This record gives sequence, structure tokens and C-alpha cells, in this order.
Amino acid sequence: MNKYKKGSFGYWWTVIKGNEDIEGKNYKGDINCSNNQLTSLKGCPQEVGGWFWCDNNQLTSLEGCPQKVGGSFSCSNNQLTSLKGCPQKVGGRFYCSNNQLTSLKGCPQKVGGSFDCSDNSITIIPDDFKFTDSLFGDIYLYKDEVWSFFDGVKKNVLKQRKQKDIYIYYFEDGVCIKKDGIYSHGKNLKEAKEDWIYKVSNRDTSEYKDMNLDTIISFEEMIKMYITITGACGFGCRDFIKTNNVEKRKYSIKEIIDLTQNQYGSNTFKKFFKK
Repeated sequence: MNKYKKGSFGYWWTVIKGNEDIEGKNYKGDINCSNNQLTSLKGCPQEVGGWFWCDNNQLTSLEGCPQKVGGSFSCSNNQLTSLKGCPQKVGGRFYCSNNQLTSLKGCPQKVGGSFDCSDNSITIIPDDFKFTDSLFGDIYLYKDEVWSFFDGVKKNVLKQRKQKDIYIYYFEDGVCIKKDGIYSHGKNLKEAKEDWIYKVSNRDTSEYKDMNLDTIISFEEMIKMYITITGACGFGCRDFIKTNNVEKRKYSIKEIIDLTQNQYGSNTFKKFFKK
């Protein structure tokens, strides 16, 4: 009788894949257990020499996860509300995008590459968290000496105030507001409020349902489509286009997916066209 239950890493690894049990051991190679409807990581090795990917499952906890990963680690597209149990040392990139995280407590102490926490609502990070050079996603952190990340860009918050049910944060180059748990940005307060209205109201994606990876659209339609499908803000899109010198030409859906990889909403956009 197998000691692992269906849906666990150990069951997938030893029964479905027919491998030798490696629970608690050191494994030198790469492990990809993505897209297997796993609900538990019970049976994982203690250390993995290469990369470890467990994205696109049904995980609600990282308990049992390898504590040291030599390459990249990905737990994106699950149902995680906490990073407790995740690897404490990751040699490559760390991906935890598109979960239900509000806190980075329990995250790795050391990440060798970029850190992607996009498509979450992060409001809490540990005091000793050390950011990498490349951080994707929005982290909203406010202390006495206030600074924050928006769309992966570190910004100083100069002032913050509340206007009825709206929280307002001022930067040197713009304004961010939070209302009903949703953030939006703009060059000024008026633009940020307009962006919020667009972000929460214009989400009808029906006009894009018959498009495929080869569909060609205009530059303007690309921006509108991306905002509508992902909920990304216009301010962030404009900043991305300017920073990356994106050409104003026609694009295929596949080109847009490649262009926006690891940006805010990229997983949501990709999944929309890869049903």
C-alpha cells in the first residue's frame, strides 16, 4: 500500500511517474510537477540541485516543499495564501505570481534571480526582506520612511492621505489611489481616479473570445485588450511601453504574450488565449 495519497507530490512521483521515493533526500536534477492537480507537496526532496516547478496545480500550502533549490522555483497559478514552507534559498528566479497572497512572510532569504509576485495583493513584507535587482508585481508597503514598488519600479511615497473611502499616495512622478482594495495610478489625482473607474468597469472580454495566437491587431487595440483582460492600469502600461521602447506597430497575440512575459497580468493574458 502506497504511503502517499492521490494528489500529493509523492504519489505523482512514485506511482504515476514510477520513480524511486525521494522524500527528504537531496535530488541533483530538475523537477517539474506542474499541471498535475496536486493538492499537497508531501513527498518532496529536502534539496533540489536544479529547478523546481510546481505551478498550475491546486496547492493551498507549500508545506513539504524543498528548502533549497539550485535553479529557479515556481509556485505560480495555485491557491496559495501564504509562502510559509517555501524554499529559503533559491539560486535562480522565484515565481509566486497569480495566487491569493497578501504577505511575503516566509519568502526565501536568498534569491539569485528576479522575484515575481505579480497578480497578488501584497501589503505585508518581512522587515529583513532583501529585494533583488528585478522585481515584478506591485508591493504596497507604507512605514515612517515610506517607499514602495509599483509595476516592479521602486518609488518613494512623498505623502499619503485619505479622501472619504479613497486612500491616496503621492510620488514625484504621479499618484496612486486605493479604493475597494483596487489600486490605480495616474500622473495626477484626476487621472488616477479615471483609471480606477476604467479598471473596474470596462472588463467585457467577449470581443476577444474568437481571437487566437495568430490574430493580428493594432498597437492601440493591443493596449486596450491587455488592460481589459488583465485589469492592468493605463499608467503602468504607458510606463512599460516607454521604458522598453515598444514599437508602435501591429502585433500578433503570440507576440504580445512574449512581449509582456513576467509583467503585471501576463499569466492572466496568456491563459485567456490558451484555453
